[in-house]
Amino acid sequence: MKFSTKNILQKAIRIFFVLSLVIIAFSLSDTFLKWYEILQITIPYAIVWLVITAITLLLLAILQRWKKFFLILFLAIGNFLFFFYVAFSFPMTVGKPIPNSSYRFEANINQYKILKQNCCYKEVIATKPSRIFFTTNMKTGLVPTFDAKLLKETDELMVLEIKTFGVKSKVQDTIKKLK
Repeated sequence: MKFSTKNILQKAIRIFFVLSLVIIAFSLSDTFLKWYEILQITIPYAIVWLVITAITLLLLAILQRWKKFFLILFLAIGNFLFFFYVAFSFPMTVGKPIPNSSYRFEANINQYKILKQNCCYKEVIATKPSRIFFTTNMKTGLVPTFDAKLLKETDELMVLEIKTFGVKSKVQDTIKKLK
C-alpha cells in the first residue's frame, strides 16, 4: 500500500495541528501559573513551541487549510502577546540561589520570596513584604547585589540572614512558609 505525498502531508498536518494546540495550551497554562505566582516552569519549551507552530503554519499553507491556519496563527499570536503582558507586568526582580539548599531567593523593591528550585520548575515557598532591597542610589530603586544565607529551617518557618547595600545592610529575618 503506497501513500501519496498528499496523504502523507495530510497526516503530518493532523499530527502537527494537534501538537500545536497541545503546546499552546501548555504555554497558556504556564503563563497563568506565572501570573498567579504558583509555579514557574523552567523547561525551555519556547523554541519547541516556535518550531512546531511554524511547521504547522507552513503545512497548513501548503495544503491551503486557511481556517485552521488562521486559528493557529490567532492562538499563537494571542499566546505570545499574553506571555509578554505577564512577563512585563511584574516589577523588576533580582535573584540568586541560596547556598547549600535547593532554594532560590528573588527580591524586588517591595518584597522578597523564596522559591524551591527543581530541574523542571520553581515553586513559591514563602513571600514577605520588605523594603530592604530599596535604594535611592539606583535608577530602578532596586539593590542589584545581595547575599542570602539560610540559618535555620523548620516545617513552618525559615530564618535568613540577608546582606544588602540598601537601606539596611544586614538583616536577620524570619519568614513563614506558605504551606
